[in-house]
Amino acid sequence: MTSVVEYSIKHHVRARHIKIKVNGFGKVEVVAPPGVGSDDIHHFVQTNTAWIYKTIDRLKDDRLNHPDLGFKPPKNISLLSSSKNYVVSYLPVVKKPAIVENGLEILVYASSESDSISLLRNWIQKKAKQTLVPWLHDVSTLHHIEFNKVSIRGQKTRWGSCSSKKNINLNRNLLFLKPDLVNYLMVHELSHIIQPNHSKHFWSQVAQCEPNYRKLDKELSQSHKIVPLWAYAN
Repeated sequence: MTSVVEYSIKHHVRARHIKIKVNGFGKVEVVAPPGVGSDDIHHFVQTNTAWIYKTIDRLKDDRLNHPDLGFKPPKNISLLSSSKNYVVSYLPVVKKPAIVENGLEILVYASSESDSISLLRNWIQKKAKQTLVPWLHDVSTLHHIEFNKVSIRGQKTRWGSCSSKKNINLNRNLLFLKPDLVNYLMVHELSHIIQPNHSKHFWSQVAQCEPNYRKLDKELSQSHKIVPLWAYAN
């Protein structure tokens, strides 16, 4: 019996051939040239079923089935930036959904998993504002690089950014990273105020503030793997 592969279809004007894309969450997308029919696409997928499943196994995100790092509400939350480990308890909602932080215990009052996740994301957002904003000001003062204003966001693909107006955006999920990586990211974005590119002059500026930037930059590029999937914005 042939396994059935679930997939989405995207027609693209620049596509010359049918191509299959697989991500770490097991989602399969077929990109095809305009005019290619569903029968041809289905036949192509069926022909490549073995490759698809082999690729899914190879790329499978280790967080998916982790009790605290997957999409489900976690029992524990580890914020490496502050070396704090929280225990999360879920209770029936009384008047309205709410979250209460009691030392290293988080009490979530919600009627559904989606409500629980929403509350935890809001908690991370508030915690990030309380932690990352003053942290950035300290790094800015230390290195004598002034910025205009800072925003905390829940980006899926970027740890931070710096605009031409000297406004800095920081990803709230930096809270899950080690302090030296958070500090490096802030140095990186502040350096863009002086050098708004990734030229050798930019990296020279970064090196003045953080000599160990090469190692930290490499580690930062892989650190998304420790951020829980539930923490990402929808």
